[in-house]
Amino acid sequence: MKPDTGERDLVFKLLQENSTLGQVVQYLKRKGLRYSAGSWDELFGKRVSKALEEQELTREDLIELIRLSEEYGTQHVFLYVTSPRRAAQLFDKASVESSLEKMGLSSLIGRPRILDQPPSPTLTDVRLDEGLVAKVVERRIYHRFVDQRTEGDFLVRRYRELAVRAVNVFRLGNDGLLELRIYRHENSSDYRNDVAKMWNLLGFLFPPSDFKELSIGKAKTHLWKNRNSLKSVLRYSDSTLRNALGTALSASTGSEQQSLFDDQGASNSLDEFLRYKAYCDTSNVWWQKGGGKRSENEFDMLPSKDVHVLLKGGINEFALTTKCSKQDYEYVIDQLRRSNK
Repeated sequence: MKPDTGERDLVFKLLQENSTLGQVVQYLKRKGLRYSAGSWDELFGKRVSKALEEQELTREDLIELIRLSEEYGTQHVFLYVTSPRRAAQLFDKASVESSLEKMGLSSLIGRPRILDQPPSPTLTDVRLDEGLVAKVVERRIYHRFVDQRTEGDFLVRRYRELAVRAVNVFRLGNDGLLELRIYRHENSSDYRNDVAKMWNLLGFLFPPSDFKELSIGKAKTHLWKNRNSLKSVLRYSDSTLRNALGTALSASTGSEQQSLFDDQGASNSLDEFLRYKAYCDTSNVWWQKGGGKRSENEFDMLPSKDVHVLLKGGINEFALTTKCSKQDYEYVIDQLRRSNK
């Protein structure tokens, strides 16, 4: 199915905002299509548009490109769990279609919406893809300070209104793991309202009472304890350990490019504190490029770039600070899950 002109132009805009030229080129290459391009205008004008006209690419392909570009990274991720049996019931196709039909959203299964900045949070995509995935797009308004001046007895401050397109995602796997990914805020670290809003909006697909928070506390402590064997995989820039009395001990590097591995004194101090029933509370970590898989082709490396992760916040929360590929995201969450056992 071909997209209409408006949808096509919006897809091109969203890809430029959320993806890189190289990522779209790689997608065309994997599809066996012409892909050489030195700019976005050339890529869309000579490659993508032509492939759409000749039906070598479809609307479904553009939807896949959008999913790959906007659903991974720049997010706070909250983990929940239910039983595999209950998960299988929730992403049963007939059950999902029935739930959507009751909400007047039955068309989403076959035809996801392509939206820019809807006035209210809007469910745009529901799919049975490696489990059950649901995506909500919303428009956020921020106010950025510009300047201030004095007018008589008044101090006048000016702010620029900034509209941001935010994408939030629920994904339930067949093992019962539920990921709630909230697009990051510019000026807040408190995501409780966002989490509650997503549960309220999509509770008809993911009943809150069926899930409990999945703590990643074991993963934080495991990664720190085993950091020496993970030097080629992980880099720490800071960590905070805490004990049952609430006492905290922290260490941080002079810059994000340095590693705590290189400061034996700081590492030894934290390890000594850890011996007295302490645990790793927060960490700034980088999963290092190629630490999971080396390759001549940077797109085949795992991860394909250094991936910055904040292990802090709620007991079930971590954050990816920048956009990343689906493969890089899956790699990080798999590393956390393995370390959390």
